[in-house]
Amino acid sequence: ERAAAEARRNADGIFRVWGTVLEDPAAFPMFKGSYPLTERGKELRAQWDAVSAALNDCTKKAMPLLMITPFPIEFVRDGEDILIRFEEDDAVRRIHMGASTPPSEPTFLGYSTGRWDDGTLVVATSHLPAELFDPDGVRQSANIRVVERFIPAADGSRLDYRITVTDPEIFTETFDLTRYFVWRPELLVHAYDCGR
Repeated sequence: ERAAAEARRNADGIFRVWGTVLEDPAAFPMFKGSYPLTERGKELRAQWDAVSAALNDCTKKAMPLLMITPFPIEFVRDGEDILIRFEEDDAVRRIHMGASTPPSEPTFLGYSTGRWDDGTLVVATSHLPAELFDPDGVRQSANIRVVERFIPAADGSRLDYRITVTDPEIFTETFDLTRYFVWRPELLVHAYDCGR
């Protein structure tokens, strides 16, 4: 109870720990299939081995698949940048809010730059790897680009999330996925234990 009271005192806009309502399909899961796939996207999807994938449930998720997480996430300030700390995979995303230099090669979580738009955190991410796009075998190319919008409710109880996906090699058009997180002051981002 002491930790929850401290969380209530320290909560500041988006900067708090957010959880997932697993029972609400509007919150989880975010990836629901029926994407507008190109022929290449369909070919890659057909090559997916669901049995093999099931054996690798503890493999790390790349962006944007990581955003499906059912585990807590936390937004924290790091100088002028913003970090998103994930319990899942113990992942940490850095959102560059000022001048920065992209990496020369793709990274698992990509290269993200952010800006504020009337209280909404808008994040553009590139330099992502050709990895699984969703848990059901749809792939993404290394040319995927995503723009995320994190929209906190005025009372701090909810964080709406919208991601706009562009990947002409895999998808015939740009599309959006949505979900939301809720503020649960009693939640903490713990060290990840995939086997639990």
